[in-house]
Amino acid sequence: MKKRLESFLKISSLIKPWHVVLWGGFLFIASFFFSPVKPKPFGDGVWNKEARVLADAVKGNPHSDPIAFSHSVIPTLYYFVPALLSSGNEKSKDYFNNMLIWNFCFFSISILLYAKVFQARAGKTGLITLIILLTVIPYFTYYQFGFWSEPLSFFLLSVILYGLHKYYDNKFSWKYLFMWAAFIGLLIATRPNFILVIPLIILFAIWIKDKKTFLGAAIALSIFFATGLFKKLETEKNERDNVVFLLEQIHIGMFFLRNEFTDWSFFNNEYRENSVDYAQLTESKNKIEELVSKGVPERKAYLFILKNEIIDHPGKAITHVFKNFIHGNSMHIGSAVPGKLSMAYIKKHKGDFLFNLATNIIGWAVNILALLLLLKTNLRRSPFISMVLIIILAFNIFNCISASEQRYLFPTKILCIFLAACYINLWAIAREKKKQDAVPLAVNV
Repeated sequence: MKKRLESFLKISSLIKPWHVVLWGGFLFIASFFFSPVKPKPFGDGVWNKEARVLADAVKGNPHSDPIAFSHSVIPTLYYFVPALLSSGNEKSKDYFNNMLIWNFCFFSISILLYAKVFQARAGKTGLITLIILLTVIPYFTYYQFGFWSEPLSFFLLSVILYGLHKYYDNKFSWKYLFMWAAFIGLLIATRPNFILVIPLIILFAIWIKDKKTFLGAAIALSIFFATGLFKKLETEKNERDNVVFLLEQIHIGMFFLRNEFTDWSFFNNEYRENSVDYAQLTESKNKIEELVSKGVPERKAYLFILKNEIIDHPGKAITHVFKNFIHGNSMHIGSAVPGKLSMAYIKKHKGDFLFNLATNIIGWAVNILALLLLLKTNLRRSPFISMVLIIILAFNIFNCISASEQRYLFPTKILCIFLAACYINLWAIAREKKKQDAVPLAVNV
């Protein structure tokens, strides 16, 4: 064991951030050519199309569809450059290839920034831990091969983490304060389910009595609201009420996994046609529609039904939070749509089942190591670790009360790996110290 630890530490000391970038590039290329499963290349058909329409308008070739930002603005702007450099339509090969090159560049920058933080904060074992876990946990390259918001989230979070590291390392530098705060604002605009980070940062600022951290929350919120100015570019306004949309997601989340925890298939009529949970959701939706038809405002209708659900089924309301937590922090990547766990399902999809079982065992082991580090940390005296925890909590809280997809928690995976790497480093230091203490002192006679 001692020799293995010595070898591990020796190899670790030789690794530099650019080695991790090269390895990340290799994983990107190898995964693209040899992975048996990939995400849908054009995602949900939103970002690629909206970026294509915007690029055509800038080129002076108006698209038949109006300029619109039906979801988040920032991912559309992110894919605007690949769209501008391609000549085909929203599903053309050159557009897809431009997107791949674009994602590869930002993936490499992200890996470099993460590596720098791991090297500085997770000690001797930080970089080798990062390399190993990037290799065995496939989420980080998987999402790069399509028009999804996950590649952008991965990049934005790398800048936030690096900005926080430099901020606390440079005695609360104003430059790095703006860096991490501004990119938190952009990440909220990319992933609106991240909005809870603002109140959490404010509470943390009050707890540690730090005005600059409070200012960081204000900057982040300002940047988030500033991204709304791009909505003025729309040629057809989207009248969706964002509060109603949020209440709708919470309402769906009340029924998701309520009675059928082992059925992780998509929660819609196509895949859950005979589902008890989906039938109850449909019944509840009908009640909301009935209230709205009688003149009750949609917001009030949702709030009334949600309140009654919690009062009538308090036990289910509490347990669904824990079920959503387990579901969100597990991952399923494969060619088979997840379904009710049974021997028949496992036999039919044995490869998918074994692959996901292995990656989830590793993923939950990482989560446990991250938790062990947090239990050993004085959070008031470790603001950097506290901010990492706040980001993880912000994503998880929203996930636990809504019908979030597993991929919405994707940004937290790299943060859990970071915390696990810090714990492994502490363990390695303790082992090394124990070994040194065991060596008898030389006595001069």
